[in-house]
Amino acid sequence: MPTRSLIGILSDDGRSYRARYCHSDGYPTHMLPVLGEALHKHHAGDLAPLAAALLRHDWAYLAPGSAADEAHDGGQRSDRLQPTAGVGFHYAGSRELEPINGTLDEDAGGSATWLYLISGDEIRVHYETGGAWAHFGDYGSAELAHLDPTDLIARESAVTGRRV
Repeated sequence: MPTRSLIGILSDDGRSYRARYCHSDGYPTHMLPVLGEALHKHHAGDLAPLAAALLRHDWAYLAPGSAADEAHDGGQRSDRLQPTAGVGFHYAGSRELEPINGTLDEDAGGSATWLYLISGDEIRVHYETGGAWAHFGDYGSAELAHLDPTDLIARESAVTGRRV
């Protein structure tokens, strides 16, 4: 079963957000490194254009390098999946859908297990606890370039009980 997540921006009030659905690979051990890759290799270390790109579509999965290669070659994975260079593979037609609006205080409703929100110069990560979002950690843009995989694995395993 895929690990679904939401990816978007945290509003200035610190509680509400706008986000897009991402179907697969939503665990921090995958998402934080690929968001770091997208940020530093494809968006010049600037979270604002990355946030704008993320909010354009619902995503099948994030894979910045593969999507950049495929977009450059003019390809697409299927009639349903299309590459967005430097981000990942989105669902065709998802641009017509509106981003999800929510708050950190409300139930995720089972739509996602993880929530990644861009706020200022960091990404704030939350996980679904069966009724609300719980804080997992904050990762600055500089930190995303040099993540410690051992620390991420340990933190994720402690939260999920899943052996990574």
